[in-house]
Amino acid sequence: MTGSVITVARVGRTAALVTLLISTLLPASISRSATCSDTDAEALSWLEKMSRSHQQVSYHGVVTLQRGEDMQVVQVAHLVDAGHSSERMTRLTGQGVQVTRVGHPLDCVHPGQNLLLGQQLKAGDCGLAGYYRFQLEEGSALPGGRR
Repeated sequence: MTGSVITVARVGRTAALVTLLISTLLPASISRSATCSDTDAEALSWLEKMSRSHQQVSYHGVVTLQRGEDMQVVQVAHLVDAGHSSERMTRLTGQGVQVTRVGHPLDCVHPGQNLLLGQQLKAGDCGLAGYYRFQLEEGSALPGGRR
């Protein structure tokens, strides 16, 4: 396992994870998560729900991504309306960078998805959970309660 951590912070009844991660890597990892003893089943359950719902449900929340000493906190808002999805991702750490994608068709396939390992994982692998540690946490993602 690498030193990468993805924390999904629950905000009330909403949760978020960077939409591209959900739609590309996650589906292949969920089916294999039961064989991985060091994964948080509740966090993987939330991720599984989000992987299915990114084409049906609007949500918002905060995601913390950590690799070694580098930590990034991103606020994510995902809107589904009339067959299209829109995302707004705002980096809350460092310089505030915002990425907005509007009116993206839900049935769009990106060539980059073919480059990912998700479809090539062998049975018995831990899927995405083999490379990341998922944990679900209550509360704010930043000191002082900033969201």
